[in-house]
Amino acid sequence: MTEQLNVQQMAERLCAADNILILCHKNPDGDTIGCGSALCHALKALGKTAAVLCSDAVPSRYSFTAPVPFRGEFEPKTVVAVDVASVQLFGENNGMPQYTRHIDLCIDHHAGNSGYADFTLLDGNAAAAAELLYEVISEMGVEITPPHRQLPLHRPRYGHRLLPVLFHHCQHPPRGGKAHSGRCAGGGAEHPALRHQAPGADGGGAYRPQPSGISS
Repeated sequence: MTEQLNVQQMAERLCAADNILILCHKNPDGDTIGCGSALCHALKALGKTAAVLCSDAVPSRYSFTAPVPFRGEFEPKTVVAVDVASVQLFGENNGMPQYTRHIDLCIDHHAGNSGYADFTLLDGNAAAAAELLYEVISEMGVEITPPHRQLPLHRPRYGHRLLPVLFHHCQHPPRGGKAHSGRCAGGGAEHPALRHQAPGADGGGAYRPQPSGISS
């Protein structure tokens, strides 16, 4: 049975962790891979070892998120799932089953989450897991840098909008959020994070991802 955490508690647990493996769901969409990439880069900005694992290849349209793929270069001590409602959604490829036997932390927005992780940050009213992760990263004291305010919204076929890398709403935090004190920021200093190049806009206002060498 999982224990429910709030944003502050999840941030504190991530700050205390290292050698962190972040798991996305199979057939990744913008929310899961965006959350995985953002959390990974935020943790690295804090000097932690972290990487992202997905059962399936990341579609090229999400390559701008610049995920750091896990290649077995460290032994995971903490396993975190993002936007994954149940263990069946992890998939079977890329050695995924080896790491889904025990999930330490889960950040999710699916009301039907099965409670498979030891500790879960869950809000079924959030439009995306990215809304929750935005608050967690802010609480960790990682600066959400200005270039990423220009990242696109992900528009799934079923209509509503998701935030694939959290930063579109940097100037307007979700649910009326406010500035956070930062649980990991030494001496109150903020940490820059996620400094890959943001995509540019075309004349119609849509955004095109910049290639990052990640295969589809």
